[in-house]
Amino acid sequence: KKRELKHTHIFHLNGKQHPHPLNGHHHYIYTIAFSPKGNILVSGSYDEAVILWDVRTRHILRTLPAHSDPVGGVDFIRDGTLIVSCAGDGLIRIWDTGTGQCLRTLVHEDNAPVTSVRFSPNGKFVLAWTLDSCLRLWNYVDGRCVKTYQGHVNARYSISGAFGVYGGKEEEGKKEEKDEADDSGGGDDDEGPPKKAFVVSGSEDGRIVWWDVVSKEVLQSAEAHDGVVLAVDTREEGRLVVSGGIDKTVKMWERAEGEKEKGEDGAGDGDGEGDGVPEENGRQHGSVNGVHVENHIKENFANGGGGGGDGGGPGEHVNGVVMDIDG
Repeated sequence: KKRELKHTHIFHLNGKQHPHPLNGHHHYIYTIAFSPKGNILVSGSYDEAVILWDVRTRHILRTLPAHSDPVGGVDFIRDGTLIVSCAGDGLIRIWDTGTGQCLRTLVHEDNAPVTSVRFSPNGKFVLAWTLDSCLRLWNYVDGRCVKTYQGHVNARYSISGAFGVYGGKEEEGKKEEKDEADDSGGGDDDEGPPKKAFVVSGSEDGRIVWWDVVSKEVLQSAEAHDGVVLAVDTREEGRLVVSGGIDKTVKMWERAEGEKEKGEDGAGDGDGEGDGVPEENGRQHGSVNGVHVENHIKENFANGGGGGGDGGGPGEHVNGVVMDIDG
């Protein structure tokens, strides 16, 4: 009989496995995540439990009887004080890291199985993937689903995605200076249009799909893999996107500046002055199966094409991006 693996291993950066695995689950371990400080590890399993581990001592801090179906996803909030978990029982649960108390249970009226969850960068929302081809953004404090994103296919597989930002006028070289100015409250509001937030996800039909967070508009859909796109993540605020598929490849995508600005050829907002933002193209610049690819795909969201949201007011923020999320 094939031996079932029911423990978690920690590896050093050089690839060397730590000699002592983390034992505690009774079935397959499906999802894991480090806390922001790296001192706590959370794992979710087919045994329907969530376990918090002390990384240094490798001891169990607490075991949470989290769900009544296998746990599909876990994530830490940005300050490490909260954990979110989800499962095939259709429930999303918010946990206090320090006490293990369940602070909130979120469930949609359709009660579709939830396969993956992620906190927004500002920690105010939870994004959930469900097997009814929907992504839902939850205000977990109020217990409300505030946005639903559709346009991808997700009915069988556990897939995931990420947040990012697009648009804006600042130059890459000034980004660090601007971040420091923003932190100190001295940012310049006259530098151009604000950045906007997007959500990106894989799809079972081989595509990667981007949505504007506020308007829910599909900003871009790119043919990415031969078969299901299981995992997508971003870095550098979404300038780089990495995807992994059932075709056994990992591909990286970047937004590269084009030569023209919106408005030069009448494709801007119609005021004849352009939007002042270089047009960007998504370029797949490599894959780990050894094949180098230069496959340019135009991104409609390069110049803030996602619309300005559903309503007015000060809004919320994701990655420092203004979002009128409750419009």
